[in-house]
Amino acid sequence: MRTVKKPRENSMLSEDVKNIGVMKKRVLLEPKEVRHVVKLLKAQKGMSQKDISKSIGFLIGSILNQGCSLPYESFKKLQVLATGIHELLQVKDIKWRKSFNIESMEQLARIIGMKKTGVAGKFISEQYEGMNVSSKWQCGKCGRVWKNSPNAIFYREQWCIRCDGRETWTYNQMIELGKRRGIERTGAE
Repeated sequence: MRTVKKPRENSMLSEDVKNIGVMKKRVLLEPKEVRHVVKLLKAQKGMSQKDISKSIGFLIGSILNQGCSLPYESFKKLQVLATGIHELLQVKDIKWRKSFNIESMEQLARIIGMKKTGVAGKFISEQYEGMNVSSKWQCGKCGRVWKNSPNAIFYREQWCIRCDGRETWTYNQMIELGKRRGIERTGAE
């Protein structure tokens, strides 16, 4: 087993945003080895891929196809299943990775909303599906709802375009605004 590497700090993040999420240990395994264990579990124990995923609390398909890491807790459960069929999984590497959930997204919305508009924002998606998956957010100041990835909010601090002054207007919207404010003021007919 290799030594555990310390998590690297992202110096671009503000202090309040750095504290969102939880650092969790992840185990990197060789996909070929995992495929072999899954194949034996299917043959010897009659387990389906779905049963294995349910037993370890992690979708095993993602590591079979891409060779990614899995949570340490799931690795320990997979190791128990593997030893039940007299196999041993070799750990390629152990890393620390920040883990997020719906509570950390709610915290992110409160912090970034407060920072950008002075009023806490809201994470209003039903569930958290990952940092690159569009989620629903709501501005606490103007009430605007939009979709954006947590990555854009976490790393680039992109918030409500209306309150930030970045909202673009069409020509017709500008004419309508001119009419509402008065023709003599804008010259619009």
